[in-house]
Amino acid sequence: MVMLRVSFGRVSVTPDDLTGVSLAGFYRRHRAQGVLDTLYARGIMVEDTILGNVKKRVLLISVDTMKVPLSFTNYIKEKIFDAYKVPPGAILIHPIHTHAGIDLTGEYHWPGGLGNTVRSIMFGMGYNDRMLVWMARQIVKMVGELVEHLEPARIAWGRSVIGDRVIVNRRHWTRPYHADLGVICFKNATTGKMIGAIVNYGAHPTILSNKNHKLSAEWPGRLVERLEEVGGFKAAFFNDAAGDVSPSFREFRMIFKKLRAARGRFRIAPDVRIKAMEGYGWMIADRALALVQSIPDEHYCDNIESKCYTRTVWFPIEDFKGRYNALVRIQNRFWHLSKKYILLPIVFATTSGKEPNFPGLALKHRGLIDVQCYTKIQYFQFRARDSRSGAERAFNIIGLPGEPLRHFGRSLQRKTKEGFDDSFLFQMSNDWMAYLLDYSEYTYGGGEPMESLAPVAGKYLKRHFVQLLADVDAGLTTGHS
Repeated sequence: MVMLRVSFGRVSVTPDDLTGVSLAGFYRRHRAQGVLDTLYARGIMVEDTILGNVKKRVLLISVDTMKVPLSFTNYIKEKIFDAYKVPPGAILIHPIHTHAGIDLTGEYHWPGGLGNTVRSIMFGMGYNDRMLVWMARQIVKMVGELVEHLEPARIAWGRSVIGDRVIVNRRHWTRPYHADLGVICFKNATTGKMIGAIVNYGAHPTILSNKNHKLSAEWPGRLVERLEEVGGFKAAFFNDAAGDVSPSFREFRMIFKKLRAARGRFRIAPDVRIKAMEGYGWMIADRALALVQSIPDEHYCDNIESKCYTRTVWFPIEDFKGRYNALVRIQNRFWHLSKKYILLPIVFATTSGKEPNFPGLALKHRGLIDVQCYTKIQYFQFRARDSRSGAERAFNIIGLPGEPLRHFGRSLQRKTKEGFDDSFLFQMSNDWMAYLLDYSEYTYGGGEPMESLAPVAGKYLKRHFVQLLADVDAGLTTGHS
């Protein structure tokens, strides 16, 4: 008999002392100047037990920050394993991608514009190490509380589409997008009371502008607060594929119109953006709550079996090959060659032959030409069964590093055995190394060639993920057990 237990928890990861702390996500003129709302790490531990004594635990952690580098997530997982023996391969660490979170990578260490951001990318490593160690200890402490508060549970999940234009494709403004919303819900197996819910929704948390210099979990933080207050249960947010997705400006205008009617004429001041951020978070929370409440009780299962697959992926730093628009091609080649043959050699020289802690990237190299990036992909399978009816259902969680463009993420979800409707994608899991896009998007032109050091990352990650799925189906790889 396999029995399901679950626990939800959170811990503050907001430093008491903000001296030297920079915000990530925009070019800003100043470092952090206060706290708009508390930043948290939220955890969900799912446990299934085989034969009464063999316990398998899956740990999902959502952090109110913009990015988490692979070196840091590896460190956190090692500390969790040392303390509670949860295998690193069964742990997924996800930043919600707030553009008002703490800079964990060092790439925004020196505020003041593009020039200082480039300087930070090259030389900003190591300044936040003491804060990172403290944050890791906070997360490990939270995991201990999760272990102590596991309770018998039943699980169900569901998806819906928000028909209103609440998101926009920031690369293709005229392309219509409907917003996908997913939830994974847990009820107490004895009382039937809702324990908590995971919300999976994709859009950039960028309503607060670069004028904001206070820490904030942005609209995802307000979403979680609203859901917990109105729903009466615990919640956590995991950002879906959102490399090209932002909150809709149409929705902003509606919020601003209401404020204008109440206040008269006004400038878009910081307090107005805070109201817009709050309104957007509340709106998505209300949709999520409606979805949670719409799942019938007979869809909940009290038994579960989990398998966790993690694979290290290697790929070169190279440009896409092929002929396309000359102007875009020249632009892409300029950024790629500048980064590979100017920026990287300086980084290698300053690390004295050691593996560089390059913000957002894990690198190995033999000289200048043979440079390889590496990252991790994760695929968690869950098979649920209801002991009363005998009904069985299955779903998966995909952990992709970087920011996948939406159609890129959907293409992988549809290739899974469970299919899109039973698949949840958590972007930027365990790492940030690039925007994940196809060749057609790269040749279209945009910000990604400048911001991503490895433009072929999407191509290689897709190839490795599809191979992982094939190996799982063929029984050629084993999951955490």
